[in-house]
Amino acid sequence: MSIKNALTSLIVLIFSAISAHSFANERLVRVAGDPYPPWTEGVQGEKATGGIAVGIIEELFKRLDMETLTFVYPFKRGLERIKQGEEDAILMVSTSEERKQYMSFTVPIRYVKHVFFYSSSSNKFDWQEWEDLKKYTIGNITGYNLGNDWEKAKKQHSLNVEEVKSDVYNADKLLLGRIDAFIADQEVMERFIEENPKYHGKFKWHKKPVYVSVNNFGISKKSFLFPMIPEINTVLEEMKADGTFQEIFCVHGKEFNARCEKN
Repeated sequence: MSIKNALTSLIVLIFSAISAHSFANERLVRVAGDPYPPWTEGVQGEKATGGIAVGIIEELFKRLDMETLTFVYPFKRGLERIKQGEEDAILMVSTSEERKQYMSFTVPIRYVKHVFFYSSSSNKFDWQEWEDLKKYTIGNITGYNLGNDWEKAKKQHSLNVEEVKSDVYNADKLLLGRIDAFIADQEVMERFIEENPKYHGKFKWHKKPVYVSVNNFGISKKSFLFPMIPEINTVLEEMKADGTFQEIFCVHGKEFNARCEKN
């Protein structure tokens, strides 16, 4: 083989390797989740170990001939990674004007109700109007979207709100008497209490919601997935219609749009 032909073959091989590597990267979807059982399960800083949202997004991209890699981060860090394009998708987020600047949203995955949790040994906590909260110290998760009314109320009534990274911190602070109540996703917090005997019988939740919304998957505007959102939404709707959502929900003890069959 001549030197010229050898060089040509080498260039072709290098180009092919680069192209294959780029293709492989474009078939891997990087996903951020936060500790949010039963939706995302796992330890912060490590790969997710399961959850409803993880199961849904894995099946979604399997149908699109892609693989997923889901890591668990504190919620605010996950948002920042989406903003910088370090992750392609983030699990279980609600829409807000700020987030629309750097991500787009899929069709809804679930409906959410955020409520106040307080000590079961206290009958002092109650609220009907925002100003009723002025006398309390309230825990909240950094980065959570609780709507414009909540943001206005915090400023208008100078509410005493302490932000932490997770529900665990809030639950422990409440047990220690360092806060009077904390805001949490009702369904997620009930599951968290159920799975941790330390908290059994320790909390009540207030029936008046702080914020009602829907959770979606968020897609970074810097991701190669961004132009694919219509296709992604089509597949998600197919998964709802063909029973896949129902099946994944039931595996985790939840119902989607019908009762789960019990063996």
